[in-house]
Amino acid sequence: MGLFQRYRWFMAAAGVTLAFAIVCLTARTSFALTAFSDLVGLGLMLAGLGIGLINAWSRPRQERSFWALLALGFLLWTGNQAAWTVLEIWQHRSIPDPFVFDVVLFFHVVPMIAAVAWRPDLANQRGKVLLSLLNFLMLAGWWIFLYAFIVFPHQYVSFNVPLYNIYYDRLYALKICCW
Repeated sequence: MGLFQRYRWFMAAAGVTLAFAIVCLTARTSFALTAFSDLVGLGLMLAGLGIGLINAWSRPRQERSFWALLALGFLLWTGNQAAWTVLEIWQHRSIPDPFVFDVVLFFHVVPMIAAVAWRPDLANQRGKVLLSLLNFLMLAGWWIFLYAFIVFPHQYVSFNVPLYNIYYDRLYALKICCW
């Protein structure tokens, strides 16, 4: 197997990153740049969703739960990106702050964390599916509680955009670091 064939996905990721860097450094802020970034981002997320769904359908039974959770995470992420794309490209509006799809974006990582914790590579054990489902529900409940306790009051109870942005960003970063 040749070097390019062996590392083709890394080469593709490097190519996409390089294309984005070139466009962002050379293009002026414009509607075309916004459309480019929104549509390419949406395309990449749709590709991730498609790969997750195909693997959830076609992989061995032991791995399907992993791919289904990964596909759920990409579905939430794609929904948020699609909302951004519709607002910025078709409606020619800027994204409001706070945005209703911020909640969807916040929770897209939870199924992905659960997919990694699911551990489909381990041999089947009796009761593992129920235990893993319970772990996923506890994980989702924990992040729902944190969001409702820390971010939600500044988003809907006493509307305070600067505090909402600070708490949302910090909690999102904490969730990513825990992953």
